[in-house]
Amino acid sequence: MGIGFVLLFWLVAGVLLAIGASVVIWNVIRGVVPSTVAGHNRLLFFGTALPFACLAWSAVVFVGYAVINVAVFHRDIGIGDGFNCPLPNGYALEFVDVLDSATLFRRGDTSGLSIPNVTHLQLTAGYMLGSSDTGRGKLWFILNERTGQLTDFRRLNEFETAARARELIPRLAPVAEAYQAFRYTWFDALAAFLLIVPPVAAGVLLMRSISTIRS
Repeated sequence: MGIGFVLLFWLVAGVLLAIGASVVIWNVIRGVVPSTVAGHNRLLFFGTALPFACLAWSAVVFVGYAVINVAVFHRDIGIGDGFNCPLPNGYALEFVDVLDSATLFRRGDTSGLSIPNVTHLQLTAGYMLGSSDTGRGKLWFILNERTGQLTDFRRLNEFETAARARELIPRLAPVAEAYQAFRYTWFDALAAFLLIVPPVAAGVLLMRSISTIRS
């Protein structure tokens, strides 16, 4: 699903949710705060505007998160049909649509070194071990992280023998596990905090204001 369609979907959903929340808040305030009470109209205005303010705040947080996450942290923005994240050894993974297979490449490398359709991956001391689906069968590989030397194997036993010759123990895991391990950073937690806490705090302040005016 293209990122434009996803953004449009969430925009429409957000606007509809904001409208619904505003109607609910308007009715609640009208029902519990007499119109003769001082500050009633001001509270009604800010209460019904709050959902739209929260929607605008969420959009600002998301745009800032997306720009910084892509430009600084070199990671995807969490929506759309493309996923990518750097690995701690100077390489990176790029997925399309699903996390079942990825393209493994070295960041900033212009030599064209990349391994498509990687389904399993293991990061170990100085090497990356993995397997890929070529469409005509499975292929195992050993990649020297420093030199970029790639060695392919069409038989599992040959791959395991070559790995042990390098004093490596093959323990391949689905490539999605590498994505899950290295995709998320402290910046994602900060973005989640900014996305959730201020609107919740604003809602709490609104309820306290309603309670104060009533009393």
